[in-house]
Amino acid sequence: TITASNRGGEFHTFSEVAAFGGGCVPEINELLGLEPVPECAIADIFLTTGVPPGESLSTGALAGGTHRFQCLIHPWQRTTAQAR
Repeated sequence: TITASNRGGEFHTFSEVAAFGGGCVPEINELLGLEPVPECAIADIFLTTGVPPGESLSTGALAGGTHRFQCLIHPWQRTTAQAR
């Protein structure tokens, strides 16, 4: 289990992605030259992975292997976790 805490003043997502890429904001993707990740097509992705300022979000138990997480608003905010 991983817990992401939003200590800043902006809304973020802590979304697991198959591979890193662009987020769900076309203007930001255009500036960065990125294509959105397929996870942006998930209808409720912001409801299920959103982390408002001052709040936290925990994942469920992670299967063994490499897990990639990124903010779908700010796609340069990325991390990788290795679960056993």
